[in-house]
Amino acid sequence: WNPDLSKTNDIAWMANFEKLINYKELFGTTSVSQSNKDYKSLGKWVNDQRHQFKKEKMSDFRINKLNEIGFVWVAKK
Repeated sequence: WNPDLSKTNDIAWMANFEKLINYKELFGTTSVSQSNKDYKSLGKWVNDQRHQFKKEKMSDFRINKLNEIGFVWVAKK
């Protein structure tokens, strides 16, 4: 049992994190475009992670998990 995953939203977060891992395996990056219809929801989730981090509202657990996979914290314009 992991206390960081005890809430429903944390389980949903981990599900999206796993999708991001799969995306990175396919495309070699964690930068996901929201304009790609096949990955629109994942792109939104990635963008939300960046905003949460910027607002300092992200747990150390999540920051560490994203850092482990080489998460791109700043989107290229």
